[in-house]
Amino acid sequence: MTTSKTFQHLGLFSLMLTLLFTSQSNYAANYTANSYSAFTTAISTSSDGDTISLTAHIVVSAEVVINKSLVFNGNGYTVTVPVPGLSNAGTFNNAASTFRVFNLSGNKTMVFNRLKIMGGATSASGAAISVASGTTAKFNQCTITNSRVSGTTGGGGIFNQGSCYLYKSFITRNAAYYGGGFLNSGSAASLFLEYSTVTENRSLATNGGGGGGENNSSAKLFVNNTSFSNNQSTELGGAINNIATVYIVNSSFTGNVAYGTYKGGAIAQNSGTPIVLINCLFGYNYYKSAPTSSAAPTTFSLNDIEAYSGTVNLYYTTFMANSTTSGSFNSVIGNNTHNIAANGSNNDLFTGGSLGSIFDANGNIYGTAECFQPLLVNINGMRVPTLKTGSYALGKGCVAGFTNGNGSPVIGYKNMSSNAWVNVLGSGASTHAINDDETFLTRSSTPAAGALERLVDNYYILKVNNAPNGTVDGANIYGEVYPAGTSVAITALANAGYAFNNWTYNQGGSGTVATNPLTIVLNANTTLTPSFISSTNYTVTYLGNGNNSGTTPGINSYTSGSNATIVGNSGSLTKNGFTFAGWNTLDNGSGTNYTQGANYTGNSNLTLYAKWESNGTVLSIKLISFDAYVSSGQWVDLKWATATETNNAYFEVQRSQDGIHWEALERVNGAGTTSQKSNYSLRDLQPFQGKSFYRLKQVDFDGASYLSPVKSVNMDNNDTELKIYPNPVSEYFFIQSDNMNKTDFKIVNDMGQNMTNLFSLQKLSDKMWKINCSNVSPGLYYVSTPKGYRRLLIVRN
Repeated sequence: MTTSKTFQHLGLFSLMLTLLFTSQSNYAANYTANSYSAFTTAISTSSDGDTISLTAHIVVSAEVVINKSLVFNGNGYTVTVPVPGLSNAGTFNNAASTFRVFNLSGNKTMVFNRLKIMGGATSASGAAISVASGTTAKFNQCTITNSRVSGTTGGGGIFNQGSCYLYKSFITRNAAYYGGGFLNSGSAASLFLEYSTVTENRSLATNGGGGGGENNSSAKLFVNNTSFSNNQSTELGGAINNIATVYIVNSSFTGNVAYGTYKGGAIAQNSGTPIVLINCLFGYNYYKSAPTSSAAPTTFSLNDIEAYSGTVNLYYTTFMANSTTSGSFNSVIGNNTHNIAANGSNNDLFTGGSLGSIFDANGNIYGTAECFQPLLVNINGMRVPTLKTGSYALGKGCVAGFTNGNGSPVIGYKNMSSNAWVNVLGSGASTHAINDDETFLTRSSTPAAGALERLVDNYYILKVNNAPNGTVDGANIYGEVYPAGTSVAITALANAGYAFNNWTYNQGGSGTVATNPLTIVLNANTTLTPSFISSTNYTVTYLGNGNNSGTTPGINSYTSGSNATIVGNSGSLTKNGFTFAGWNTLDNGSGTNYTQGANYTGNSNLTLYAKWESNGTVLSIKLISFDAYVSSGQWVDLKWATATETNNAYFEVQRSQDGIHWEALERVNGAGTTSQKSNYSLRDLQPFQGKSFYRLKQVDFDGASYLSPVKSVNMDNNDTELKIYPNPVSEYFFIQSDNMNKTDFKIVNDMGQNMTNLFSLQKLSDKMWKINCSNVSPGLYYVSTPKGYRRLLIVRN
């Protein structure tokens, strides 16, 4: 692939003025951070508009307060507290950190790209992130997880009082008193969820609603192409408890459960403002069959939405069972009620599913009731409930329009009978038609109901139940979904004073097996429970911690009180983009380091995680070359090439006169994702005089960016026999050149048209001419003489 573009936009008058007269104080700076100290230093020294890029995982020692307009490029790394509020197994972490990660405030805009955020166990709302009133926060391709509010407040992942946007992001596996995933609260609060997933969050209190999230106190929630799945509420509203304003478009609700004394398996409506649902799909959401009882559930009943008060407006929405208390449902157009067995035995909607239990606040099985939860399949970076071939949901929806409008949303739908567009909020919905699903698959002309159009078959889930006296690496209570035939390795990790005993098959097999680590080839939904027994020995267990290849030294047993010698990377572990750097007692590398040959004398089991350090190759592109050079003494040619590209939206070519302050020159579209070599070129027809600098800013589709090495050129070697000044010019300019006659003089505009007759020439000497251009329109021109040509910019005050 070859892309070439000549830089001609300097002919645009207003843009040229901007390039010429922008104050240097407005130039943005770029910082990198590979440690907590470097991260906080970058934040404190930065200014509005600057960018901070992570080059390693960051473990914060205290809450990070941000009150500047900054861009954070996570580059796939994690910012976490030392000990998150929840373990990967969904249990409460012992000695969890008691502070959140980010506190965002001020009348500012913060942008976070490709970042994983793990908060602590906080007494205040927002265990990972708090967004203050008046603040704008944007999260692109981010994951907010493992965070827990330990106090009597909400927002396990995010507490939003400002304007918060999530795009292609996850709020997953968080917990709080109420609003397990998010709390959107206050008259100034607007939360936008687009192409995102809210899954496996839970509330913790008997009067805590909204397992996925709570929307209250006059807040506004706007949702498009988003899945709410497997969230659990201890009170009402398994996915959402609404006490304010909600608009939801093209979205799916599956496997959510309310198991308290109220209903609303997916949504509990408690607001005087109607909920609006357009082209949504509800499937296998439940409430406890005896909701007035506080006892653990023994059976579940299907229940999607409970209208306790207010109205629910339905447009082209498919559901299984709704109910009302004092509220009402308004079936506006195109809705479907799908009667189907609660246990999933005749599932004709989704790729597949698995019967499973619900969990108490600490992640242990609660009650004997089981619910059918559709599989969440990993596709294009999303984890979503896909449809099976021939799904009932196909062709049941409508074309919907949605835009966040930077805070002024427009929402509507197309009447599939009359083809007329109907605006529900704002105007012009037809110009914002959503033509793809949550995984960016193009929707049919008559779309499926819900967030997904994609058809997937032959996937299975692996779950591991929690057990006393130990944990498991490689699987958890939530379950992970894999294509049929996938090999998955799991490792049981015993607590101090215990040893692994065996695995018991609850589903997908029978009996017990004593192998540890255990490799399973998934050809059926599988659930296992480990058991641990008392032991006077201790073990040292080595885990790969995300390795792509190689094997760990496994589990080694030692007599209590004896020495264990730590081994090295004997199994040749590798991880793409990283270098093996020893072992650490925590997976984020913030614990105790161990190197090969070190001694450990213990009476307790030791788990060591491979420690990985970035080798600098984790980039969206592999840049082969980048060159800048002067051509014909008049302009600067830039050429570059990539070997591979992933998610590459475009290159922004930047230039500078001092190598510190940079301006954007031009954009060149990238190749997206390709494994083939791509060649690019750009010509700067109006370069700076003297020495100047060039670099590339590569930008992903999600907004993340990378800066190339800097190249310099020097225009001082230009032909000095021809000079034009001043340039830019308003009324007149001078040409200095040897032996030039009037007939040698020619000026063309940027369209190539001869404009010489519009200029008035006056000869001052054999080497000097004065040219009046007061009657010439502003713009870019080219002055041609026997000694060459120069570019001339005419401006007007």
